[in-house]
Amino acid sequence: MDAIRGLAALSVLWNHFYVAYGIEYFVPILRTPLHLPFDGYAAVSMFFVLSGYVLSARYFAPAALKELNIAAFYTKRCCRIMLPFLAAFALSYLVKVGFYQFIEGNDPELSRWGQKHWSASKLDLPVWDYMKAAVMVLPNTYFPLIPQAWTLNIEMGMSFALPFLVLIACRSSLWLIFFTVIMTNLLGAYIFVFHFTMGILLAKHRLFLVNIFSRNKFFPLGILIIGFIFYTYRLAPEAIALKLSHDPMRFINGIGASLLLIWIMTNSSAQRFLSSKPLLFLGKVSYSLYLIHLVVLLTFSQYLVSILNGIGMESWQSYWMNFLLTTTVSLFIANLGFRYVEIPSMRLGASLSQKIVKLSTGSALDRIRRPS
Repeated sequence: MDAIRGLAALSVLWNHFYVAYGIEYFVPILRTPLHLPFDGYAAVSMFFVLSGYVLSARYFAPAALKELNIAAFYTKRCCRIMLPFLAAFALSYLVKVGFYQFIEGNDPELSRWGQKHWSASKLDLPVWDYMKAAVMVLPNTYFPLIPQAWTLNIEMGMSFALPFLVLIACRSSLWLIFFTVIMTNLLGAYIFVFHFTMGILLAKHRLFLVNIFSRNKFFPLGILIIGFIFYTYRLAPEAIALKLSHDPMRFINGIGASLLLIWIMTNSSAQRFLSSKPLLFLGKVSYSLYLIHLVVLLTFSQYLVSILNGIGMESWQSYWMNFLLTTTVSLFIANLGFRYVEIPSMRLGASLSQKIVKLSTGSALDRIRRPS
């Protein structure tokens, strides 16, 4: 699952790259299966299905739900998500102030999409907006400097809801689906609630689904084909593509992500491939990669293109050299972020959550031993 998350984070980077420096080189493959590694839109759906699955899976083991301490879970989750975000936010601010500029005349030149993110109009905001971004969980939050962090706002909101969703799922899967429909259709929650629900249901029924779809050798192939079509449907071949609005498209992407995960669960070769060291490394650094890649795109990449142009490289040569080095530098910085920010954050979260569990256990024992 870590490797899948890593591949999804890499596809977001590559998607942002071709939007930032010109999509023309990718046009021939956009409506073919080859566009999958660059489909950052679908990758977001995979992130949320994975989160629902990974966060809930441990609680469907026998008696595991009794060990769920909500305060400890929230503490651990906040440290895991918010502390690396704050570090990336600070880094982005320092880079923006110290190094960022739009370099005119580069070939290829940073697109208008790239220019807008760190433009004065986007960043000249009241202090309150920056404080909201730091808190991360408040509704209607705009994320200056790290615009892709809108997904983290949803991630944190769903993390707070997840213990209750798991309790409902333990009671009844149908009740969870019904509750999800109410949240999205009547309460106006994000469509991504469905993705979390899909992940939770995958975790609950994993063994059953694997058993069902492993009985016939053609079932996994069918799941793979349908899952791939749904997952990449936004850029499906025109012969089978339908024009859909945002929420139906996201819903289809989520189903596709879920089917692909089921296929991986039934395919030992896919599991061995995803367990290779390069992909496990990519999975480890995926969160930091997601947080910092835009900083590299907006600063390092521009200076790099300027240097490459200066030594006489043609436009297409500069483009692909930029693509390669931007990916390499992003992974290098992401590895530093994982080692020196994420690991300490996870250790702090684990330590604090253990203390919370001990305090709550001690308080419960005191109430039991206290004479009436």
